[in-house]
Amino acid sequence: MALKFYGTMMCPDCVDAHKVLENSNTPYEFVDITGSVPALKEFTFLRDSNPVFDGAKAEGYLGIPAFVTDEDPSTATLDVQDVVQK
Repeated sequence: MALKFYGTMMCPDCVDAHKVLENSNTPYEFVDITGSVPALKEFTFLRDSNPVFDGAKAEGYLGIPAFVTDEDPSTATLDVQDVVQK
């Protein structure tokens, strides 16, 4: 399972998710959405085209941390526990 983790280390929830993934030895690719315009665009497209983010957007949240497995946007989740390697 290839895992992408979208976030920024300026976000306390992302820092916590990073720790959870590291402590569970779950391999992932971190996409720092504040690190480059292409990374921000990639995340924004995912967020704006996936209903899993609707609740976060309705509450005025960015929708991070966010996780996608196997390059399949339909697998997007905002819960790190959904992707932790057991």
